[in-house]
Amino acid sequence: MKRESKIIQMRAYRITESRGRKYSNWIVLEDVERKVFMVSSSYGSSSGVPRHDPSDTRDALIALREEWRRNFSPVPIDTLLPLEPANSIDRAIVQAEIRITKLWELARKLKTGRSVPEDIRKASHPSDPPIIVTHSEPRSDQELERKLQRFEKVLTDYQGGKQLRWKSKGRTPAGRTRAVLTLDGSEEMLVGEKSVELPSK
Repeated sequence: MKRESKIIQMRAYRITESRGRKYSNWIVLEDVERKVFMVSSSYGSSSGVPRHDPSDTRDALIALREEWRRNFSPVPIDTLLPLEPANSIDRAIVQAEIRITKLWELARKLKTGRSVPEDIRKASHPSDPPIIVTHSEPRSDQELERKLQRFEKVLTDYQGGKQLRWKSKGRTPAGRTRAVLTLDGSEEMLVGEKSVELPSK
């Protein structure tokens, strides 16, 4: 579906799933207009007690910004296995788990020198210019720190002083714990190139 404006109305969720002593946290985006869901990131532990990382809010904000770029940026965001939208949060997580398994399989094949599966090979672009690998000196700690500071400023400007807080939304049909990220209290937000904004009332 072609979008009439370069704004996406979205929600961001934090989904927690417990399996015995293991738990997983997922950041899931919902495209409100298209009614589809996509996993943007995940992490887990076997500590037995589900914990939410303070970086969850930051990761969700990065994911929203990247989703805008994926839809509208003139520079394509290419991946070995493109993310497929799903019609529910639970289905999006299932698809993400399958994708992660395939990526691990790919890593093992590349490590052992075995051939790459056809469904992964077709995602590459033979017409792209070749990548030339050259030796370079490692970046200094100061340079990396300056780069991180610049990126944090980009995220701060993108948020625009608005409050981002997680709000409990019960459970998904599959029993996963669900929370939605609110922007100044709104569960929906308008995602643009330079900022996230509140929907018009």
